[in-house]
Parts: sequence; C-alpha cells; structure tokens
Amino acid sequence: MPHTILIAVTGMSPAVLTETVWALAFPEDKSTEPIVPDEVVAITTTDGDEAIGKQLFGPDRVWDDLRAAVLGESAVTDKRLCLQRPSGAGTIISRKIGGTRQWLKDISNEEENTATADFIIEKLWGYVEKPETRLIASISGGFKTMSALLFSGMSLLGRKDDLITHVLVNAPYDTSLNPRFFFPSQKSQPLVDRDGKIWMAADARIRLGLVPFVALHDLLEKYQKPRSYSELVARCRANVAVAIQSPIEITIGQSRPLLIVNRQAVKLSPREHLVMLFLAKRSKDAQPALDAYGDGLPLLMAFRDSLKPDTAKIRGDKINDESDFTHPLSSLRVKLRKTGGNAERLVSYLPERGRLSLNLPANQILIED
Repeated sequence: MPHTILIAVTGMSPAVLTETVWALAFPEDKSTEPIVPDEVVAITTTDGDEAIGKQLFGPDRVWDDLRAAVLGESAVTDKRLCLQRPSGAGTIISRKIGGTRQWLKDISNEEENTATADFIIEKLWGYVEKPETRLIASISGGFKTMSALLFSGMSLLGRKDDLITHVLVNAPYDTSLNPRFFFPSQKSQPLVDRDGKIWMAADARIRLGLVPFVALHDLLEKYQKPRSYSELVARCRANVAVAIQSPIEITIGQSRPLLIVNRQAVKLSPREHLVMLFLAKRSKDAQPALDAYGDGLPLLMAFRDSLKPDTAKIRGDKINDESDFTHPLSSLRVKLRKTGGNAERLVSYLPERGRLSLNLPANQILIED
C-alpha cells in the first residue's frame, strides 16, 4: 500500500483538516473505498499555525478525538493521521531575506505570492520524488492564492494516482457556530448560531469533491529539483512543446535486450524484455487492452513458450503471479525516468491500473528479429 499524505493549505479555520479527514474516512457514497492518510501536512502562515494550535490541540483536544473516531480503539498505537504541526515540520510559508528565512504572517503582495508558490513546489517535490507515496491535496482552506498555487503545483508535479479534493459542508455548519464545528461525532454537540438557534454536530453532512486535473509528472523531465515555481513552469512549457513535436517511437528486438525510444537506448533485464516484447507484439497485432494483470498471465505464459529456443534468457523462469508483470514494469519505469528525455515520456504509455497494454499505435512500434 502506498504511503498516503494529505497535504492542505489552511488559514484561520483549520476545520478544513478535520472535515477532509472525516470525508475521506467516511465517504458519503458507500461504494467509495475509505481512505485514512498516514500523514497530514498543513501549509499555512504564522497566524494559521496559531489557529491550528489553539483549535485542534487546545484543551478540547479536537485532533485526538478525531483520530479516536476514525481509528477506533487502535488510535493510541496506530501511527496514521499524524498531523505535522507547521512550526515543528517547517510548513509555515517562508521567504529568504538576505541570509535568513522569514515566516509569513500574511500573503498580500507579489513578493509573498512568489514566496508561497516556491514554498509549495518545494514541499510537493519532497513527496512526489519518494517511491510508493500518494498525495491527496486539499484546496479548500487558506487564501485563494494558496489554493490556486497548490492546484497548479499538483498539475505540474502530481502523478496519475494523486488526488485534488475540495470539501463541502452543509449550512449552517459551514458558518460561524459556537463552539466551532469540526466533524460530526465531536464531543461538543450542541452548536449555537448567531441567532441563538441550536444545531447538533451529528446532523452535519460532509461531502468530498474530487477536482479533476491533468497530472504532468510522468510526461515531463524534472529530475533536477526546481529552484523555483517559475523555473518549473518554464521547464514544463518547454517539455510540452517538445512532446507535441516528436511522437514516441520504440524499437525492441526479439533476441537483443534493448529498448530504443526515439534514439535513446535502455538496456532491459530478461523479464523486462519479455514483458515489453509481449506488450509490443499485442499492440502491433491491434489486440485490445486487458483489464487486469491476472487476465494477462496465461497469455504471457503462452507468449513466452512460443519464443524461439535461442531466446533462452528472455524465456526466464516460471511465471507465477501478477508480480511477473508489476515488478519488471516498476523497474522499467525507474530506468526510463533515470534516462530522461523521450525515454521518460514512455512511462505514461506503459500499463496502469485497469489497463494492461502498451498504449502506442502499431505504426510507432518496430519489432526486430
């Protein structure tokens, strides 16, 4: 299972964190699989950090109560839902002035906007470059600038399995109540509005909206850490222009363990060679994509057995389970990304969840004897 990080921009109302966690763990649509993040990261200002301290970690211990509600009896030992306090985790937005770093109290001018953009990109980069991680970005809180920049950052650095969310709470729970609303099963149940009317927290409805976005991470070259948000944007624009101008073309040999992507050579292991040759042959023959790796196992075994005796290396050992697809594809993705350039672009054409195929047309694939 991937290590899941909920990263959110927050302001003076950190309830966006508790509401989003609740909506992920208890989805309104019962057919949706619950998600409990391992980590929760709040990107905020100094004022926002103070609000988190008072509202979530004050005498009411709201965050502890939320963990108990979501995790049950195992909340004491379960390491999930670890909220990194901004002041302790370096997630208060800051900017460099001379040789020092200054935390921001507000975001009200162009310099502070630029600092916020650079800060968000730096934080996202630290997570997307780690293997086996999944990001869920909440854009519901904080200044509008923060939400827009987090969305933009996720579009530039996000991957296909990452999510962008927006949490919605029905009225009047989305307004100022006394005490504050955080989640339906909170200990403070009677909540009073400005007119003196009483509302029960348990009656609130929280809905999580998924915001569609184009994840460019697998399409673009970005192995060097970007120095700034503007540099990353410029790099992505240049890479998109190249991608539009040059389609992906691959050459793979039956006896030589080499994959050539637009003149970039990538050496293959025997099992990577077998899987790529299998996928390339199916694409050349206009075979439909398979829905799952399990569906492809008998076909992969039959393909391996059909190979000529002089391809003993590629035939390899016995094929046992889905890992005979997932492991070589995972290692191949690493090789392609390290190679960079057009080779890296091939990653987005490889099989993904729900699609076992090489997503390239036949005229862009050459199989050599």
